[in-house]
Amino acid sequence: MRMKILLLISLLCAGLLLACGGGGSGNLAGGVGSGGSGLASGTVTGFGSVIVDGVTYDDSASVTQAQGGDGVLQTTQAQLGEQVQVVHDGTNAAQRIEIRASLAGPVSSVYVSSTGLLEVLGQPVRLVQTTDQSTTATVLSGYDLSSTPAVAPLTSDVVKVHGLWVNEGTDVLPNYVLQATRLEKLTTLAGTAYLVSGRVVSQSTTTATLNKIGGLVLQLPSATSDSDGVTQLTSLGTGQPMAAWVNATLWNSTSRAWLQSPLPTLRARDAAPRVATGKTAQVSGVVDKVDSVARVITVQEIKVLIPSSFTLPLKGQVVQMQLVTNAISATPAWMAQQIQTRTATTSDLGLGADVSLKEKIANVSWTQSRPFLLTLRGVTVQVTSSTQVTACQSSSVGTFVVMKVAAARPTLGAALLVARSVVCTAN
Repeated sequence: MRMKILLLISLLCAGLLLACGGGGSGNLAGGVGSGGSGLASGTVTGFGSVIVDGVTYDDSASVTQAQGGDGVLQTTQAQLGEQVQVVHDGTNAAQRIEIRASLAGPVSSVYVSSTGLLEVLGQPVRLVQTTDQSTTATVLSGYDLSSTPAVAPLTSDVVKVHGLWVNEGTDVLPNYVLQATRLEKLTTLAGTAYLVSGRVVSQSTTTATLNKIGGLVLQLPSATSDSDGVTQLTSLGTGQPMAAWVNATLWNSTSRAWLQSPLPTLRARDAAPRVATGKTAQVSGVVDKVDSVARVITVQEIKVLIPSSFTLPLKGQVVQMQLVTNAISATPAWMAQQIQTRTATTSDLGLGADVSLKEKIANVSWTQSRPFLLTLRGVTVQVTSSTQVTACQSSSVGTFVVMKVAAARPTLGAALLVARSVVCTAN
């Protein structure tokens, strides 16, 4: 099983032009707009600023938005486990943050604990059970699979799912499954459109088939721009990620199936990252493919040459790389200058496996018996006898201190995050 695919692209050269997430030429991220010099695309793993896969971005001057079925960007707040694109200034000061879900609509097949699978709008979703070297447990909102009895998704539920599409089949017979980083129960879904997405496995001039041969067939929209003027579907190809909003009335809630095929789309976008060559980038993520002969790995459709001085990562491993232009050959365009893999030990997984929280708070008594609860940035964590606490015991109740917490989410549906460490400082 492979975890979320994380992509962090921090472009270190001023004036670098990116096109990403459905944005056309001149846009850093579809729907977010342009003007920054760096982009981070990945999973929210903490707050105190916004933390994307373990990397902190100052969000004090940024705006956070999400796009609905009408194409309009609405101001919102990021939540743990959501997929986001962060446009920043090259020094990790966020300018714009766009939240990007993968599916939004009714559950069509209930969760099966033995397989970890459910379906939303007919699309397969895997809830990740544990956090280890290559997976991170799914964040649940509105559900509790650890309770007795478990509170699991029902076919009457409307949900929003964040995650990354992973091929659990082969290159010849692909079977893309959404590995969920967040599953959220909704009371209502704004608008009259549902969201579907996946990886393109075949296409024509007017249609695209997603996730597997014989899978969901979408009719491509004739419009080339969204309501905010961002070019959509700039380049589709096999394996390319795609998302589309479709009319909710085309979903049959009784048979739990679509009424038409190909399915007309209200708007659609490709979501593949595209980076200008000749520049330097930092990339972190799960390895999609490995060519051991050519020593080339693929992370979120970016191919990278791994020099012989580094150990070749395995498929499914989480890696973090400093990339430079490939000086050895013309293809691939990128070569790893530095590389790090997520550690295998459960006590220090690194690379965004922990949830990080930071906030200036008061009225915490460190003389109370453990376990007890702390809430930072709206997230509740449990402080236990095993939690390493630094410089907090001397702070008096009522005195504001900056508290930094590293917390683990060890299993799917765990009721609480458990703090590994708490560090207090005056500022």
